[in-house]
Amino acid sequence: MKINSQHAIDELIANIHHKDLVKARLVLEHFNQFSEAHQRRALFELNRCDVAIAVPLMVFLLVRFAQIAREYPTLKELVEDKVKASHDLIYQYLQWEVPEQWYFIKLAGDLKIAGAVPFLTNLLTSSADDEVIKITLTALGDIGATSAISSIGELLYSADVDVAFTAVQTLNQLGYETAKPYLANALGRDESTDLVILDIFARQADEFTVEQLSLTMARASAPVRNYCKKLLVKLGEWAVPKLLENLASNDVDLQIHSLNVLQDIGSVESLQAVRQLVLSQPRNANVRFAAFEALAALPLRKGDFIWSSGLTDSDSNVRIAAARAVDHSFDERIASGVRHLVSRGDQESENLLVAILDSQSQRLFLDLVKHQIAIKSIVHYLATQAHADLRSFFLQVLLEGGYETLAEEIVAAESVAVAVKEKICAVDDSRMILNIYRSTINALGYEPVLFQNPEDALVWLAGEKPKLVCTDLNMPEMTGIELSRAIRGRYQSQQLPIIMVTTQDDKADNRAARAAGVDLIIHKPFDRQKLAQAFSQVSP
Repeated sequence: MKINSQHAIDELIANIHHKDLVKARLVLEHFNQFSEAHQRRALFELNRCDVAIAVPLMVFLLVRFAQIAREYPTLKELVEDKVKASHDLIYQYLQWEVPEQWYFIKLAGDLKIAGAVPFLTNLLTSSADDEVIKITLTALGDIGATSAISSIGELLYSADVDVAFTAVQTLNQLGYETAKPYLANALGRDESTDLVILDIFARQADEFTVEQLSLTMARASAPVRNYCKKLLVKLGEWAVPKLLENLASNDVDLQIHSLNVLQDIGSVESLQAVRQLVLSQPRNANVRFAAFEALAALPLRKGDFIWSSGLTDSDSNVRIAAARAVDHSFDERIASGVRHLVSRGDQESENLLVAILDSQSQRLFLDLVKHQIAIKSIVHYLATQAHADLRSFFLQVLLEGGYETLAEEIVAAESVAVAVKEKICAVDDSRMILNIYRSTINALGYEPVLFQNPEDALVWLAGEKPKLVCTDLNMPEMTGIELSRAIRGRYQSQQLPIIMVTTQDDKADNRAARAAGVDLIIHKPFDRQKLAQAFSQVSP
């Protein structure tokens, strides 16, 4: 039905005169059908009437018709000017349960009306509308309402994740020192909220921050835990004292994560503590492995004999990590000790030689070759057992070192492949672990396809389907759970089994891994027997 603009204006003027907001709103429902002249007349009448009538009707128009603010840009300013002149209006309107309530809440924040804080705080507990609560939180932050911190802190546990997220942002806006205990207590509720809280902490670089990151690293889900590790690495030297303290913990996972972070930081200060940990001979092989992996990245003193226990460790993974650490700090005294161990000719010597080769410890290898130690074993392993990539690596080392004859001997003794091997894909952010995968998978008769970056693995898997996939859990850019979820978007379990190989044994992580499509979870360290058993369990 077409509206008679003049009749509508006459009706609006009468409603304004009688202060009848309900009828005035009904007339203004048709504002967009008024002629331009009558629209301007309506706004003129609103502007000159009592503010108690003008403000709610002007706000009604701004909310009801999105184009009003563009066509009449002064309208919003008029509302603000009228509210500034009478704060009592905003207190009244904040208590109105009308569709425009959110506008008044936002207006209180935009104008930083401190007197509105009690009314806004009341809305946090009285409103059942999550959108209203989020806008109220933002307004309290804009006002700087520190008196509302306790009420805001309670919303960190809201069932609505977006409300909790907004509460985090508001608390941070109100001041880090005041808000940090509330934020710390809320950690662990929701992954996305946790990441925001951790970011807030990490910007401070203080002891409290390091403590919270360390605690969260020990108990959080894999994505949050990995984010903590990344932030601790960014904090660098600030984080080192706490990480060193963690090495004395009874929590094996915390020890391993702390060693990983110390390795990435590369702090000289951490060297002595990691050495002491190795000397204490931790019972857990994963701790020993992580310690030697860290030593391989730290500036070890020349001639440091800390490596000796690792080279003869009962676990093959630890021996490989120790060999890398030795190669990193190579000198004549260390080399002499290694030559002595390898030349004994027993099983322990054979294990050490394999560790040197599998870890691609170039300097130790050349020293053995130079002194003609275990040459037959070297030739046999590289020619008949080593993966082709490993063999190529050492052939190049020999050629560059002037040992062409030995290189030719290895090539001459090389076994000829008689069949195409099935491929097994392994994903781990540790290059050393990938070296272990390469040798172990190759020894089991499969072709290893290795990726340090999960994203690269996904690109490859888009065009290739291996026999199965092995993945780590804790990887910095994409967790093994996220990788598994992505793989399951392309391949079902019957088509491509997934084995998660991890140091963790957390119930929440395990549940998440199963939900993401992981078929089997095994724990590091792994050897040929352990992987063979796992492969047989998931193979169709």
